[in-house]
Formats: sequence, C-alpha cells, structure tokens
Amino acid sequence: QYFDRHFGDPQTLIKIVRYPGKDDPTPQQGVGAHKDSGVLTLLWVEPGKGGLQVLRDGEWVDAPPVPGAFVVNIGELLEYATQGYLRATN
Repeated sequence: QYFDRHFGDPQTLIKIVRYPGKDDPTPQQGVGAHKDSGVLTLLWVEPGKGGLQVLRDGEWVDAPPVPGAFVVNIGELLEYATQGYLRATN
C-alpha cells in the first residue's frame, strides 16, 4: 500500500519513437538525452537495431537489444515516490 498515496488512477502513455532519428528523408524522428517523466517505461529494441544509450559515470553506453526482453526505465515519478532510492537516469 506504500504507493497508494503517490498514485491516483492508472494512466497509460504509448509513444513510438526511433533510436536514433533518421537522417533522410526529413523530417527526422528521434529522442535526445532525457529522463523519462513517468513511473516505468518499457522499451522494445528492434532486433538488429540500436541507438538506445544510457549515461553511466559521464559516458554514454550502448543498450543493445536482448532477444525476447524489454528494457525497463525508471522514471522521475518513481524516483520521487521512493525518495531517490530508485533513480531515473538519462
């Protein structure tokens, strides 16, 4: 019941993006460096593709696809709800 006081009605956001953005044709689509604002983000990285990176110790590290798996990002709301115990990363 710990999270009950931090969250109200469930909300869902679905957003489709490409990592990295395409160079041609314009317009480019992609996402720059950011922290996810929600609670959790589930990412599926297309097999054979890449572009997703994580900032670790000041360096950008590739997050390659893992067959049959999702990447789970902790968002800023979960960081807030856990008083920083779990941290949102870039």
